[in-house]
Amino acid sequence: MYEDLTPRWAIFIFGCFAALLALVPFVAFFKGPAIRARSKYSKELMREERERIEREQGERVGLKGIEGGIGRDRAEDGKVESPMGKNG
Repeated sequence: MYEDLTPRWAIFIFGCFAALLALVPFVAFFKGPAIRARSKYSKELMREERERIEREQGERVGLKGIEGGIGRDRAEDGKVESPMGKNG
């Protein structure tokens, strides 16, 4: 490259190429949702991610129901009772 062009032009072309590549992250950030909306692969990944999140939330709700349910420290109406009894 340096032999066919003068170093000045070779560096200029290389710098222009680098400047164009520097725009790629910005384009991906601002145009990414539109690009992903058209992608069949991306739609499949988003569907799988949504199912995983729903499954994890369902598991948390199940655990919350077990832990947050009526236990020895909760009354029937859901109010927390003092471990010391009504006087404590």
